[in-house]
Amino acid sequence: MSLIRDETSLEKGNIVISGYVIGTEVKWNEDNTLTTGVIKDVYRSSAEITIDGQTRLIEVSDDVPTYLIEDHDGNILILAHTDVTLKSSNLHT
Repeated sequence: MSLIRDETSLEKGNIVISGYVIGTEVKWNEDNTLTTGVIKDVYRSSAEITIDGQTRLIEVSDDVPTYLIEDHDGNILILAHTDVTLKSSNLHT
């Protein structure tokens, strides 16, 4: 079982989001449909990566991690921490 963290901490007067770890199941709203996936990588600084032969720029703010996520259909997406929640969370209760 992987450790799941969604914490904030103060670092030099700024709030820093620790984020989730690789293997965490997350969900997000895509075209008014709840979609799920698994975090495959976590980026805390901007980087260029290659997906299906195409170079993609992952842009990361100083305070929020960005994730490489594989959705339930096998598609690879790049989403910011602010765009996803834990799959097991229920925001309506």
